[in-house]
Amino acid sequence: MLILNNATKEYDDVIVFKGLSHSIEKGKIYSLLGPSGCGKTTILRILAELEKPSKGNIDLQGQRVSYIFQEPRLLPWETVRKNLELVCPKKEIKKINEILELMELKDYSNAYPKELSGGMKQRVAIMRAFLYPHEILLMDEPFQALDLKLKTKLIKEIYNLHQSMKNTILFVTHDLDEALLLGDEILILSPKPAKIVKKFTINIPQAERKPDDMQFIKEEITRLLNHAPI
Repeated sequence: MLILNNATKEYDDVIVFKGLSHSIEKGKIYSLLGPSGCGKTTILRILAELEKPSKGNIDLQGQRVSYIFQEPRLLPWETVRKNLELVCPKKEIKKINEILELMELKDYSNAYPKELSGGMKQRVAIMRAFLYPHEILLMDEPFQALDLKLKTKLIKEIYNLHQSMKNTILFVTHDLDEALLLGDEILILSPKPAKIVKKFTINIPQAERKPDDMQFIKEEITRLLNHAPI
């Protein structure tokens, strides 16, 4: 599926990317890594049609998109449960209790966002994105407000939800370990104007992945991100 077709994005005199084309395979998880400010979030926003490319186009073939932003963006006047019910189809309402328990937030279903910690609010935002009907899920650094233990748990749970839904995920992160733990493919972007300089395919089953066991890949990706020759 060709999602970006010769797409260019410019802001005044700044070229974020130029003539960028890329295809993805349905049902896979793609991790996007690149230097700060290279345009990773801009790519997601264009795919979500929150922005338009300056030239070229996108083609999602009619597939619906859900989005996890860097910040939770919950409705402050609604409870956790109501924030979830507002996006969940009525026939799927029973899933809310299941996912609240999965995310260890069942006891907070009637709480308001102001009563939750930053990490808890982000977990609600993740739940909401999965409950919203979609085929493509865009995730923009969704784990940055979470501690290491919870982050590791959520990566596993997100992968399990992905396996049951067979959705396609594009995941922006600056954390190499996150990218390796979750992604089926790692896409490395260059500085602006961004282009995809290399792709890594991870064939290790997700349940067996340990960043320390993928040291060679980590070193190679780190060299790319630091613009050193391989």
